[in-house]
Amino acid sequence: MPVASSSEAPGSPVILAAFSNDHQDAANYLRNLSEEARRIQAVLEPAVELCPLVLLPNATLDEILDAFQKYRNRVVVFHYAGHANGFELLLESASGGVHHVGAQGLATFLGQQQGLQLVFLNGCSTEQQAEALLNAGVGCVIATTQSIDDAVATDFSSRFYKGIVTGAPLQSAYAEAAGSAQAASGGSIDRLIRHKEDTVRPVVASRWPWLLKFKPGAERVAQWSLPEAAGDPLFGLPTVKRRDLPESPYRHLYRFEEPHAEIFFGRGREVRELYQRVTAPDSPPVVLFYGPAGVGKSSLLDAGLIPRLAGPHEVRYLRREMELNLGESLRMAFAPEFRNLSRRDAWIATEKQLQRPLVIVLDQVEEAFTKPHPQFPDELAEFTQLLRRIFHAPDNRPRGRLILGFRKEWFAEIDERLADAQVPRSRVFLERLTRRGAMEAITGPVDDLRLATHYKLTVEPGLPDLIADDLLADPETPVAPTLQILLTRMWSEACRIDREHPTFDTDLYQSLHRRGIMLNDFLNQQTEMIQKRLSHAVDSGFLLDLLEFHTTPIGTSRDEAGEDLFPTGSIWVAGPDSSALRGGVLVNVLRCRGNRSLDSTTARHPGPLDSRAP
Repeated sequence: MPVASSSEAPGSPVILAAFSNDHQDAANYLRNLSEEARRIQAVLEPAVELCPLVLLPNATLDEILDAFQKYRNRVVVFHYAGHANGFELLLESASGGVHHVGAQGLATFLGQQQGLQLVFLNGCSTEQQAEALLNAGVGCVIATTQSIDDAVATDFSSRFYKGIVTGAPLQSAYAEAAGSAQAASGGSIDRLIRHKEDTVRPVVASRWPWLLKFKPGAERVAQWSLPEAAGDPLFGLPTVKRRDLPESPYRHLYRFEEPHAEIFFGRGREVRELYQRVTAPDSPPVVLFYGPAGVGKSSLLDAGLIPRLAGPHEVRYLRREMELNLGESLRMAFAPEFRNLSRRDAWIATEKQLQRPLVIVLDQVEEAFTKPHPQFPDELAEFTQLLRRIFHAPDNRPRGRLILGFRKEWFAEIDERLADAQVPRSRVFLERLTRRGAMEAITGPVDDLRLATHYKLTVEPGLPDLIADDLLADPETPVAPTLQILLTRMWSEACRIDREHPTFDTDLYQSLHRRGIMLNDFLNQQTEMIQKRLSHAVDSGFLLDLLEFHTTPIGTSRDEAGEDLFPTGSIWVAGPDSSALRGGVLVNVLRCRGNRSLDSTTARHPGPLDSRAP
């Protein structure tokens, strides 16, 4: 009789686990089979709302086929535990006997199941069945090369599903289970094998008893994960630290930083992918994180990734310092007392002191090209050779990872230099916000219970679809900053209308839409505001000069010191309206990072976001 999870969301993915024992032959009876079923059920219990488990404790062929047809195209994992060989599975018959089921016919059936990602055959010597399944169209198979000890098979499967339920991709979950089995056996493969008591003990086994295979062309299945399939990519990741919530759930043009992690929405899939690249034991030590200008790379790092790494990892966020170059900027991540050591030794010593892996984020790497230092003409080449020295020995490298952040225009150059230096690396490309991400950014403060209670926001059904479609209509629109400007304006207007129960509805959106919601519209609106207060700043062309002053020749933004922006004796410093120009409405056009004003002539003034620099 099938046993299904008690809580089930419509359309959610399903894991189907079938168990079959030999109740007639005591020598073939698998004593741990019921324990394996119990442990898999316990391991998957935390994810029951995301992914129901359908358990077939004494599986017959009809029960398996019926389950696949009942949950049509929703079964993502089929797990079988019991007796098997290269040509058949031993299932139970309706009368309680043994039913030999041909592997080829079952493979043909399973190959037709469109949602199926993995078949896990935790039986005896199922390697040949794996080939039949892959040829039939199944994307991924875990099979066995020989008979495995009953208890060992139970431990392996439960460890694998612990990885799956905590969000590990298939390949990482398999690697974790294999590592656990290898450690438990003391490195002796023979201890993993099942030896019948009435037979002569064979020659000591030397071949690893499990294998993970992918259908040619379907290697992307290796990165399949349960939270992503269930539509909640952040499920299973560490929760972010709760802080006092900001006044507004939206950030206008300011970047999201760690204190804003609770209100950062729309990038769950990307946060998980980056988190996996940093934490997976088999991942390369360097992660290239790149994307278009204004796409939100820094916000994702500060508010999405770093708060979830904190605790088990120490995270140091650095930006390339022009005065130091990339290599010396990296040195700043280490404890001061270790900075005189080589970068590799300093990293390892810092981790030993912290007693946890040190993850270093080095952002703005492209500034080695856009803002080169005359004293470091070969900065990138020297940096890649430094990384080779740090990471070339797998057994003597830091436990943490290095994330290099930069704009996509420089990917080919940076990746080629790292390839020449033979630096192992993975790549994460951040695309512009998707339709799903934009809708999540709109409704996040409503869907989250704590935020909904605090902000009391209501969003009219269908409005997120309308907004997302409008923003994505132009493929060149930088969706993330444009959306944050719009949502901040809607929030301000909704609170003006009803502070206790702000509402986003179609009328409010259309009223703002008529005024213009794109970045060019915003720039024109802010220019008009300045025109009303400081007409001579606009008419003289000073405003455009000021914007150009904060833009590099290649279209990126740059910071400038206050004394360069307002030199002593300048008419703008001496003029009667200089205070308005310094600390007033102009800041709303130019200021994007932090909350610093232009009042200090010695402070560096942050230029515009790259999405508005050109």
